[in-house]
Amino acid sequence: MAKIWWKGCVVLLALNTPLVAQSFQIDPQILYDSQNGPRASAMGGAYTAIANDATALSWNPAGLPEIKETRSFISSSLVFGDLEITPPQQSANNKTYRASRAESFSLDYIGFIIPLPLEKTNVVSSVAVRNLADLNDEYTISTVDNGTNSSVDSTFKSRGGLFTLSAGLGVEVIKDLSLGTSLNFISGKKDFRRQASTNVSNNKIENWTSWENKYSGFSIDFGVFWRASNILCLGSKMTFPHKINFTDVSYTDSDNNKRELNADIYLKRPISFSYGLALQPARNLILAFDFNQRPWRKVILNMGDHENDRVYENAHSFHIGAEYTLVGKNYLLPWRIGFYTEPEQIFDYAAAEDDEKGEQVSSHFITGGLGLNTRKAQFGLSVNYQVLQYRSDFGVPLSPFDVKHSKFRINFGLEIII
Repeated sequence: MAKIWWKGCVVLLALNTPLVAQSFQIDPQILYDSQNGPRASAMGGAYTAIANDATALSWNPAGLPEIKETRSFISSSLVFGDLEITPPQQSANNKTYRASRAESFSLDYIGFIIPLPLEKTNVVSSVAVRNLADLNDEYTISTVDNGTNSSVDSTFKSRGGLFTLSAGLGVEVIKDLSLGTSLNFISGKKDFRRQASTNVSNNKIENWTSWENKYSGFSIDFGVFWRASNILCLGSKMTFPHKINFTDVSYTDSDNNKRELNADIYLKRPISFSYGLALQPARNLILAFDFNQRPWRKVILNMGDHENDRVYENAHSFHIGAEYTLVGKNYLLPWRIGFYTEPEQIFDYAAAEDDEKGEQVSSHFITGGLGLNTRKAQFGLSVNYQVLQYRSDFGVPLSPFDVKHSKFRINFGLEIII
């Protein structure tokens, strides 16, 4: 009855055992590209019409010709936050609910930019390992029955990520107009574990279940970058339709019984676009606007011999960002801010029609950061604050809980100009 697809739509799969069908998660986060790079992240992801650093493969490969020298880049992220659960009033007197979230650390991006020595045209190549989707998350929900003094602690732990080995090329076809493409070899894995600890009369009972799988696939990005004037730049990136395959899927229970799922599982991701506009009204000021078109209603999920469409809802998003640079004698000090909203695959509780999904809810992001640029190096730091609120019945019909996720993501990166 819960009206959320928390970290994925749960699909029931019949295993080749006499046991009851188990549930396997398809995490929709694998459809959302991570915010690679502290500069782009601090500007709210409004970067399609800028993309002039070593993270161009993530945002718009057509921005590569804007780079004139060989560069290397590395960035990482630290994520932490809170999870709050407010129960309905009628259950507040007999039960207490607590929730907590653990922090995680991940390597986001390692890349190299190499201009090619061609005289008549500007051609720049790039290769990178990118974290497309950070799947690391861990949170615990504790329920204490004040009448019986019994308690249940449920921990949900996800580890893994979706990565690509990407190779790209950008070409300035005519003055101020560039085209670019990248080839992305997708791989990765995810381990998901649910552990429940029940304490009744000082007797503690623990059980757990876990799913694990690997990812594979291949995608192509194509970009356009146009410097229309000294003030205006326009950019667009298109990601062609492709499949994300799930392989080596297995389920393990608390008795260490492991079962492998022999089924052809994949997501067909439709074509998606990002459109960007960047303005430079003053020498030290940049304003940027992006629109990401994500038609997830056209996602197709294949489970064995069955294809299902409309598994997800659309997730179009708007992004705005700004950068103001302070100029020193031997350095630049850019300050950045941004904001964007992103529809999630989570749905509010629908009291009027409790057998249907409610309204789709969105995360709201406030972003900011700064950089330090010298002739040979560029250091960046960004902070993203995410708020997600919705109502869920949590298995208690007609008694929705208020749920609030607050998450911080600190991204830091270093770019070396060789």
